[in-house]
Amino acid sequence: MGVPSVSGRRRWAFALCLGLLATILTAGGPAARAEASGGDRLAGGTAEAQATVSAATDEAAPANYVPFATPVGVLFTWDGTGGVTGARGPDSTTTFPVLGVGGIPSTGVSAVLARVSTSNPTASTYLALWPDGTQRSADLSTLNVAAGENISNVAVVVPGGNGRIAVYNRWGETQVGVEVQGYFTTTAAPAPGGFVPVTLTRLIDTRSGLGTTTGTIPAGGSRTVTIAGTFVPAGAAAAYVNLLVPGATTGGWVGSAPPGTALGKGAINYVAGSTQSGATIKLAADGRVTFYNKGSAAINLVVILEGYFSGVAGGGAPFRPVDSRLLNTRTAGAGVPLAGGATVDVQVAGASGLPATGVAGAVLHLTVTPEQAGYLMAWPVAEPEPPVTLMDFQAGNWRTNTVVLRPGPDGKIRLRNGSTAPIHLIVDLQGWFERPAGARAVKVMPMGDSITWGQGSTTDSGYRGPLWLRLRNEGNYAPDFVGTQLSGAVGDGDHEGHKGWQINQLQANATGWISTYQPDVVLLHIGSNDMYRNYQVATAPDRLSALIDQILAARPGVYVLVAKIIRSNNAAAQTRINAYNATIPGIVAAKGDHVRLVDTTNLVAADLVDELHPNDAGYAKMSDRWYPVLTGVLAG
Repeated sequence: MGVPSVSGRRRWAFALCLGLLATILTAGGPAARAEASGGDRLAGGTAEAQATVSAATDEAAPANYVPFATPVGVLFTWDGTGGVTGARGPDSTTTFPVLGVGGIPSTGVSAVLARVSTSNPTASTYLALWPDGTQRSADLSTLNVAAGENISNVAVVVPGGNGRIAVYNRWGETQVGVEVQGYFTTTAAPAPGGFVPVTLTRLIDTRSGLGTTTGTIPAGGSRTVTIAGTFVPAGAAAAYVNLLVPGATTGGWVGSAPPGTALGKGAINYVAGSTQSGATIKLAADGRVTFYNKGSAAINLVVILEGYFSGVAGGGAPFRPVDSRLLNTRTAGAGVPLAGGATVDVQVAGASGLPATGVAGAVLHLTVTPEQAGYLMAWPVAEPEPPVTLMDFQAGNWRTNTVVLRPGPDGKIRLRNGSTAPIHLIVDLQGWFERPAGARAVKVMPMGDSITWGQGSTTDSGYRGPLWLRLRNEGNYAPDFVGTQLSGAVGDGDHEGHKGWQINQLQANATGWISTYQPDVVLLHIGSNDMYRNYQVATAPDRLSALIDQILAARPGVYVLVAKIIRSNNAAAQTRINAYNATIPGIVAAKGDHVRLVDTTNLVAADLVDELHPNDAGYAKMSDRWYPVLTGVLAG
């Protein structure tokens, strides 16, 4: 079905009570498949699941993620990689080495993020990955496929004590491939690789030209896109994404690698129709990645961002592996399925040994057994339902996907059945990202004109949205943006950005704002309208200096970060901006240690939507300049 648009996706204005649903969903495959994902690990109601079995989360130290530029192949039964050759038969277990293979260390690895795929399965089946040398859980499944489907899924797997992983095939014969996209270390010592969750966002869509050029990627072709921007800072190590190949006419696979890096293995296998799968993609230092279409026909590609792994030592949340079933509608309560169009809330934080707070994200393995074609959506409870899907499924074919979601304030996620018929739904927890304890509360007042307001950005959040996200998710702060104005769909929307205002208008109000809200830091970007309108240009530096003095007097101890204002695409205004900006370093230097300079002159003409206002890419560049100065004063 692909990703439905905001306007076009079918919506249901009603939700059926699960306890009143009279019919029970029949399995999409052979009856014996219930053992693959059914089990009896769950007890509790149907609307809010309660986990009864969990791993001891305190036994594993939190860890950082190390991505590979190109995944490491550890098992390909078609060519002997992994020490075995030939299709795996029914009810068969195959073990293969992981630690010490390719770039995977032989020690210091707590878990790997592995992509498992099938090739030419002769029957509907499922594959399960688990640590070699341990007992396989009877209800474990990692990938569910129909006969003839060559698809893939990712999973977090802990290697056995012998450094090996086992894979089980239930029915028929199939070739099996396993590639490691990255690994988690055994320590959370300050290093890159902590996870930073974001609001589920469609970043790239070749159908509409979102984030890229419009048009399909030809067979054997490639497309380079930029992932860094509003949500992902330049320098991020990798992104966790959901990849969608919608409406494919034939099967194939998509690979990814930083530009200039040789393509090795794949990120997603796709079949005719629409296929979705989670993946980690290694990014270049500038945030770019190249996708390669290794199919025989042109495809469209959609990239949905779920979060990123920080490239900053100590940034983001470290990982803790855990194995727990959170929901199985077959065994919860009366075994009632999830009605078409209905939602179910699942407790994540505060369940299965996880703390009630401090869960930055959870790695969730989702399995759907559908009667009719549809899609699955998931998002944090208490947040708006995002216009993106995380799984497409066809009638009668079980489907799996692995996603990373941040729980809502109550620790829950919400899932919607986007089919007109009931589905059974299984939610397994594979691990979680632990937000560092002791997030520091900080009050920030963004102050300025329409650029501070966010005009020109698709979210109306401007630089404030990505800056707020980085402070909360990467900097371990609890940011409270303050002010009389409210705009933006990302983060805390409070601010003092006033459309059309000049320096003198801020002077008339700043003392009252500062006295009322008592910010710790003020972010001041002002003067663009003065320069654009040629309003008292000669006195603008003096008026800026007086405004800074006002702010300092209204709240002793406040930090004021003063920006050199961004460029204009109006030549005359740009000449005045250059002269005005040249005075700002001297003004800042004369004010003492609590006033700092921020250089936001890094934008280029293409970063503006008009003569004054940035687009999303321009606002992301502004955020990147605010962040190190802001965290520097907070740390000092």
